[in-house]
Amino acid sequence: MSQLILSAHSGSHDAVAAVFVDYELRAAVQLERLTRRKSDGREHPDLAIDEVLSIAGATRADVDVVCFSRSEFPTIFYRNIRGVRWIREKYRKYVEGNTRRYMPPEFLRHHTAKIGDIFDVPKFRRAGGFRDDAKMFFYNHHESHALAPLFYTDWDDALLVTADGGGDTVNYSHRHFADGALTTIYGGEDCLLTPLPTDSLGHAYETVTGALGFIQQDKLRALAVTTAQRSASLPDVPTVAETVPGYEASVWYGIAAPKGVPGEIVDKLNRAVNIVLADPKLQARLAQLGGKPMPMTPAEFGQLVARETEKWAKVIKAAGIKAA
Repeated sequence: MSQLILSAHSGSHDAVAAVFVDYELRAAVQLERLTRRKSDGREHPDLAIDEVLSIAGATRADVDVVCFSRSEFPTIFYRNIRGVRWIREKYRKYVEGNTRRYMPPEFLRHHTAKIGDIFDVPKFRRAGGFRDDAKMFFYNHHESHALAPLFYTDWDDALLVTADGGGDTVNYSHRHFADGALTTIYGGEDCLLTPLPTDSLGHAYETVTGALGFIQQDKLRALAVTTAQRSASLPDVPTVAETVPGYEASVWYGIAAPKGVPGEIVDKLNRAVNIVLADPKLQARLAQLGGKPMPMTPAEFGQLVARETEKWAKVIKAAGIKAA
């Protein structure tokens, strides 16, 4: 018997909803597409939820399983907000206009990893218009990033590294996929109860695209870039490798197709992407943001993925990182 599954993310800078029948995606919509506000995450994604259900020809009462990221939720559903905190929340609501609260700090505050200890799930389910028997889950943000590539690759043994400035209570996670199972090395549920140290690397470095504006406004001082060569956007900032030879850690983005797509289709898509990357206007815009295009053939991209996988596997081995 098939299940109608609703998944949603309600973040501070983006919000999205998707609906599946079993594992077949039927619709996905970002809130910003409906409000016409870039990176809109100012409110719970009810508009996106209703839109995807409408596309799928369903209503909230038809949903069998609901999955939300542990992110921003209306404050009225949190338990244990009393006394001074209750007064503070009234100020946030009526003066600052903020009616939501980020979930992960609540786990740490009450020293529990159980969602029911901090959040009224039945009340939230009823308010959302879902059936009382609809199963409701709140998923690990980084694990969702790690799972995504497994749906579109034929990997049978892979090290999955995720990086996100805001995801549960960690900035990074490491997971190993082998023999059909995903093992968490770092970034699992145990981290919900571990305070993020104030000297965390997540507080000390950022991508060039994220930090460039602050550096140009003298709000941040750039000490070094981790790429192999100096950034064209920050030509006076040295590389780490100039002090530590061989050091290199880069953030890159690629486009992949599902397993089984014919080679001629892959080649056609590759040519189209590379044509876009060669556009002077796009290159100029990327330069403004601190990025640069990396046109490649499908084979070259595969080699890059292989090199990166080998490199980070060595880092984990050298650091003695073990599965929990």
